[in-house]
Amino acid sequence: MNKKMIKNLQDSLNVLREQLARLNKMITDTQSEMHNISKQVGDLQQYTEDLDTRKADVIYVDAQLLKVSDRFIENGRCIYNNHTLLVQILLFTVKRLTFGFY
Repeated sequence: MNKKMIKNLQDSLNVLREQLARLNKMITDTQSEMHNISKQVGDLQQYTEDLDTRKADVIYVDAQLLKVSDRFIENGRCIYNNHTLLVQILLFTVKRLTFGFY
């Protein structure tokens, strides 16, 4: 009887060890997956911040284009047509953004 009981306990212990090993693997896999998700969230956050910066830059450039177009109209530089005005505005803006003068 004692041998049978010891054998049952050993079998139960082996089953518990296998279950613990599976549980340990599941925990390790979950931690790895959470690490990957965390990295992806960080990358997504950085991408969102970059998009916000680009959006702010576009809004700034649009505002500067409006200022420049108003200045061209006020100074009477709009003497040909809308296409010429647009070219002048774009050239002026490119110079300003490239060389940093107004």
